[in-house]
Amino acid sequence: MCLATRSGPEWEIYPMGRESILMPVRWDSGEWPVLSQAHGLISGWLLPAYSHDVDGIGPFIGESDCVDFEPHSSIPSHFLHWRWPQDGVFTVSPDDHPNSLKIVPSRANLTGAVTSDDFALTGKTGISFIGRRQTHTLFTFGVDLKFSPEAPDQEAGITAFLTQLNHINLGIAQSNASAQHSNGSGLEFRFHVETVGTINSTILSSTVVTAVPWCDSDTTHLQMHTVNETHYGFSAWPIDRPNEKIVIGYASADVVSGGSGPFVGALLGAYATCNGAGGTNSTTCPDGGNAYVSRWRYTGAAQEIAEDEFVPFV
Repeated sequence: MCLATRSGPEWEIYPMGRESILMPVRWDSGEWPVLSQAHGLISGWLLPAYSHDVDGIGPFIGESDCVDFEPHSSIPSHFLHWRWPQDGVFTVSPDDHPNSLKIVPSRANLTGAVTSDDFALTGKTGISFIGRRQTHTLFTFGVDLKFSPEAPDQEAGITAFLTQLNHINLGIAQSNASAQHSNGSGLEFRFHVETVGTINSTILSSTVVTAVPWCDSDTTHLQMHTVNETHYGFSAWPIDRPNEKIVIGYASADVVSGGSGPFVGALLGAYATCNGAGGTNSTTCPDGGNAYVSRWRYTGAAQEIAEDEFVPFV
């Protein structure tokens, strides 16, 4: 076993970070071991038969997610956080919102303010983010998000997250200029790309704001998918009207490759934040801004094993 990336010699696009792979090694008696080169497709000795009949809990690596946060269920064991979250931030199927995951916002957003004297804003006291690893070159990830922000600081959405210094987010927030959107919902999509952790990046950190065009639905489906092996696409639609889907933006997977997290690989998930609102050094946001995530779906489509060569996931 060894570690490898799917970056190719350019060492640029590898959002899954370092991955564990099996490779053949020949070790003749009295000689040094000879390791084969690592490739996406390797021939070697016969491996044991593939089987799911083994002990353990949780899904097998590479499986899809179909999580509905049913009453009396728990957070899946393969879901991860960035730093340990505050107690009570996540609640599965609360009484007033069954079949959803309640997320209480954190004062720190996904980037935080790492040099702030307000310790809660650094992210070290927890960020209200939950995710799962990207385990396929090509995939689709999405959630239904019920969210009714009461102040412009309150925001919730989905993200491809490498570290606090490298991530891509699609969030919903109350508009800072609601008068300009008086014919709509008063909400806006915030598409944010954070690249401060990438040295000599040609992609600058940016935020693009788009008014939410529908006003008769409090639940929106947010989705990210891989357009190809190098780019993500982000889109949204009212859960009962997928024909009103709008594409919010695209971002390069270079943003979540290497940089400040060259080993760990990207996490795909949901977050909620009040973007620093509240008292100095307080670890809690002002009341309101809770997000409710349901119908969590992740579907792997294919793995890239060489340049322009893909193996479908079945």
